[in-house]
Amino acid sequence: WDETSFRLCDLYKEENDLKNAERVLEKVHRKCQINGEDNQSKPDQLCTIYARLADIRIISGREDDDFLQHVYNKTHSLKTNVMDPKNESVIKEIWGKKFGNEGYWDKAYSYFLLAFKSYQTIGKSTNAKRCLTYAVMTNMLCDTTENPFEQQEARVYKTDPQIQGMDNLRDAYEKCDVGRFKVAIKSIKPDWYIKKHLNTMIRDFQERAICDMIKPYQRIRIEFLRTSLDVDTESVLDILIQLILDGKINGRINEVEGILDLRKSETQLNPMDSAKYKAINAWAAAIETMRKSMPQPESRRMGPAGGAHKEYMDIASGSGLGFGGGFERMGASSRLFAK
Repeated sequence: WDETSFRLCDLYKEENDLKNAERVLEKVHRKCQINGEDNQSKPDQLCTIYARLADIRIISGREDDDFLQHVYNKTHSLKTNVMDPKNESVIKEIWGKKFGNEGYWDKAYSYFLLAFKSYQTIGKSTNAKRCLTYAVMTNMLCDTTENPFEQQEARVYKTDPQIQGMDNLRDAYEKCDVGRFKVAIKSIKPDWYIKKHLNTMIRDFQERAICDMIKPYQRIRIEFLRTSLDVDTESVLDILIQLILDGKINGRINEVEGILDLRKSETQLNPMDSAKYKAINAWAAAIETMRKSMPQPESRRMGPAGGAHKEYMDIASGSGLGFGGGFERMGASSRLFAK
């Protein structure tokens, strides 16, 4: 009876009658439940049900985060005898999307690659190409040296127009070629899932490109980085700040002169001193919070009349009374520690 119901579901899908296809699956699902909970003694049927349901959602474009999480929760612990490639392809695609949305790019890449191979095994080339584009995207974001096109199954698609744009994008990404990357971005036709993560991919590329550009220099103008990336100054500063906080760049930002200074400073702190100043920052921030909560004279609430401007924001040291729970950039008058 189950097999007949699954075939009926497939017929409805072929006719694009997704409502009736889903209704058939609901009936089969109820027979595989005990008191409203999945009967784990029927893993093969449950796996087929969730795979068919996921396929319907993919076709109709109704894959929200809750659904992705629901399918993952229901299928990742099922102990099937032999995973049917028809089921595995869809389920692994759902798992890949779920982990990608959570930022686990390495897991997402692995599952998209498995889904691609399974789709190719059952002859669904359109779905296979879709998952290959996802695999290329997540491959860039998980920062691995592995090339998805080294896979024998993927090579046959390398010259496909739909895949070629993503391959060019990946090549430009690897070489930090800003011009080619911009051209490749415009050439691809992203679906909803790639669009969802496109800004993340662009931001990741910009960080890589900046790290590559500054290698030969001790001091470099922020305006040069801005024009090279073709973004606004605020975006460049945000990227630089994040790179410094992540430890990918060891330098200081001089916002007065508009320069990123990468010279080693005599005032640069060792890790122990840096940790000490960060602890002082947290302590000072707590005191500042208490001070603000207490009644103060009018003159104190107005703030100080002036103060010595500090030319550099010594982000590499992470020191100073202005670096508490997070980074607060205050232009040339930053309160970050600098000698």
